[in-house]
Amino acid sequence: MSKSKMKIYLDETVKDSELFKSKLEFEICKPEIFKYGIMVEEIPPHIIDSDFDYLQSKIPAYELLHSDFINVEANKIENLSVDDRKKKTISEIIGVAFGIKYTVELLNTNPNKFKKIGIPTNGKYLDYSLIVDNLEYELETKGTVSAYYNSFKKDIIEKKNSASLKDVYLRFGTIAMINNPGDLKNSQCVVVDDPPDDNNKSGEDSSYETQLLNYAMFLSYILDSKYYNKFIKPLKNKRFRRVKINQNKFFTRFEFNGKVYLGECFDYRLIREDLDTLRLNNLDDVLS
Repeated sequence: MSKSKMKIYLDETVKDSELFKSKLEFEICKPEIFKYGIMVEEIPPHIIDSDFDYLQSKIPAYELLHSDFINVEANKIENLSVDDRKKKTISEIIGVAFGIKYTVELLNTNPNKFKKIGIPTNGKYLDYSLIVDNLEYELETKGTVSAYYNSFKKDIIEKKNSASLKDVYLRFGTIAMINNPGDLKNSQCVVVDDPPDDNNKSGEDSSYETQLLNYAMFLSYILDSKYYNKFIKPLKNKRFRRVKINQNKFFTRFEFNGKVYLGECFDYRLIREDLDTLRLNNLDDVLS
């Protein structure tokens, strides 16, 4: 599978930020472009799953529809479309994929925390929001085959400065600078930003409700209705304090990156270094 290594260009608005200086490149492959890029699509209002989780089931059809118009190479990604409307769609998909993949790695978070921002009654708005460690972030994504990004930067900054926006910790934008067929330049991801506001901290992480609802789907297969109703009824009524999890019922637990995980489960991140050793070395040499 071909992977493309994207260099991150920090615009003058972010070049002195310690947060953004901590991430200077990321890798992305074609399946990940569709995994993250599908977030450009609208979510039906009746869906209670996380936006990200709901759209994952649509990826096979999405990939069949768009895959032939995307070429992934070591240092560039090409938009192969010759139709203006299709070219714009492909650029937007790749722009969303760049922005979410970059943000997931920058903030060390999970993509199912991303929510599409609803259209306000007036004023401008950004694309996505997420809450990490009680800090709310908003992200605007762009994608283009142009050699210049000033017009996209202007649009992002105008949206971030809109008086109709609520207060959040940090708003920033990413611009995927991709290629037309035959372009020799490397593709890159441009980041633009405004300063974070430490006074704006969210008291609630809305992903908590989504995660509990996702657990409810699995619990419905294994619990008697008596016990399942004790879990789901307060959750449906948004009485989250009534949803109790007895930690003593979990026989095992492990800690990773300062967080405690309950239950008998396996996380490949715990042996990532061992997997890298196997990938980079001859298996016979490792086992000898």
